[in-house]
Amino acid sequence: MVEWNTAGLPPAAQRRMDNISSSHIRSSLLSIPGATGIQSVGFYPASEVMGATVVNTNGAVMPSCGMAYQSFGMGANQMYGSSRTLNNGVGMAGSSYGYTPYIDVINSGWSSAISRMMLEATQVKADGVVDIRLSQNQLGSGAVEFVAMGTAVRSMGPTRLTKPFSTHLGGGDFSKLLRSGYVPVAIIVEVSVAIRHDDYTTYAQSNVFAPNSEISGFTDLVTSGRANARERLRRAVSTCGAQGAIIDSLTMHVFEFEPYENHRDHIAEVRAVGTAIASFATTERASSPLSILSLKDK
Repeated sequence: MVEWNTAGLPPAAQRRMDNISSSHIRSSLLSIPGATGIQSVGFYPASEVMGATVVNTNGAVMPSCGMAYQSFGMGANQMYGSSRTLNNGVGMAGSSYGYTPYIDVINSGWSSAISRMMLEATQVKADGVVDIRLSQNQLGSGAVEFVAMGTAVRSMGPTRLTKPFSTHLGGGDFSKLLRSGYVPVAIIVEVSVAIRHDDYTTYAQSNVFAPNSEISGFTDLVTSGRANARERLRRAVSTCGAQGAIIDSLTMHVFEFEPYENHRDHIAEVRAVGTAIASFATTERASSPLSILSLKDK
């Protein structure tokens, strides 16, 4: 048996694609209303497609706030009464406070999964993939699985797209988008990480004896993380030449990290998912309502 060199599709996925080509049996993840929606705008399901990859994250540098070790109880740091929140891209890769490798390994996982899904769509001669679903699973020992799956669709007309589009929109929303004069370009996944050291002020506002009031450091952490993820998504939309985006989700996972004893940081990992869209010329024009309607018999 020849070892797979990670080029193209995994052997099992390629065998599945070969079986689809020979049997002409179509599968779909779309609901009945969703399938009806894409047919109303001239498309039909070609096949269910999926891309997956498993990435080893053990070598990725975990984010650090960059502050020097200070021995002060409960993870607080008396030398920094007002620490600042850092986002990915601020720190230098490979340094004690840089975390570009951590972000790169996560984004590369999503990129590989989506690319393999789109390669399957190309093999079934699809014009696009709709209703894309994303999942991330921890397999243990630092192994993380990234999965992207959706329904490849093909146009009923004779014209084929040179590059298939991709979108998280279901069949009904996809049809509404086309009828409004826009077309999906690509699904975009952007991951952002923000980190903030638990300084003295944060500890004072969050300990069990503190009043029920806002924890300003944590507010800054989550707000900064979400803002950076949205900005990364905006830049990705601009890079692919689209005019806008439809946001699907903006999920966040916050966890503690203790790089060494009595030094505690909080990390906010935010994932932004959306579909870049662009307008297209259409000859259809909405009919204007009558300003005066006669109720008399003619």
